Amino acid sequence: MFNLYLIGGAPGSGKSAIAESLFKGFGDDTVIVAADDWFDKFNEGKFNPTKLPVAHEWCQDTVRAAIVARKGNVVVHNTLVDLGEKGAKPYLDMAREEGYTAHMMFAVNHHGSRSIHGVPNHVVAKMARTCGNTLVSAAMSGMEKGEYHTCGADNVSWAKYCVHCGVSL
Repeated sequence: MFNLYLIGGAPGSGKSAIAESLFKGFGDDTVIVAADDWFDKFNEGKFNPTKLPVAHEWCQDTVRAAIVARKGNVVVHNTLVDLGEKGAKPYLDMAREEGYTAHMMFAVNHHGSRSIHGVPNHVVAKMARTCGNTLVSAAMSGMEKGEYHTCGADNVSWAKYCVHCGVSL
């Protein structure tokens, strides 16, 4: 079985921590990637918002290569603030085209963390609201397919695995 896991959320919400804690021990058959990784590999670890389009293109290319190589688990942890071309859609299209099962999760900051890139609080708040709208949109889409799940985390989670309560769907 081939799986694509998309972990979205606002800056500082814990996307990277979730990706690492859930998938790091899966071995060589798993690829974990984020657009932020581009900055570490190609920009001396320095975040530069003007380079985000290049970083996201590199992330998509890395995911495409992993899927073509038939890696069992491909994990993407980006903001994914929408379901369109600048968010989840390119990844979901790749999964569908190559027969991967797509799982989507959203991280919610209940731990008081801050963005490691110095994203201003008002921008994080706006992105969190956008992520919330995306989450509701995804939940409604999932609800139509019978994949709707809520838990006591005061928000809706649509995924094959609820990151809040641990329920496997």
